[in-house]
Amino acid sequence: MEEMRSIIRAHALRYPLMQPTDAVKLIYQNEFGGGHMIKDEAACLRYLHAEYSAITKNPGAPRSESIGNGIERVFLAPLAEEELDALGRAFIRSASAHTGSLDRFKQKLEVLRDLTAQGIFAFTARDLD
Repeated sequence: MEEMRSIIRAHALRYPLMQPTDAVKLIYQNEFGGGHMIKDEAACLRYLHAEYSAITKNPGAPRSESIGNGIERVFLAPLAEEELDALGRAFIRSASAHTGSLDRFKQKLEVLRDLTAQGIFAFTARDLD
């Protein structure tokens, strides 16, 4: 759980406007990966292209960040459109390889509660609950 503690602290510093839903989503993605987003591979690729077309491009932005548990969050803004299909295929492969555990997810939520109670976020433990 020490890795999760470090990831949460780093995100609290990097994203000072983070909300409780953002923190829980971070933990969910850390434990279960992105598989919850994949119902159909073709639909996943269409969604990725649609999301890409709606964002502001920034070639100089970071390409990814670690969210722990061997998982990277990839940012679309610095990518070229030609990279999207390969990214989508990698996302689909990783989703099938990463299943997670409800018990570990709950343990990680407890780490989040403890850190929130210590005041590392702009929101409170009550907001989190």
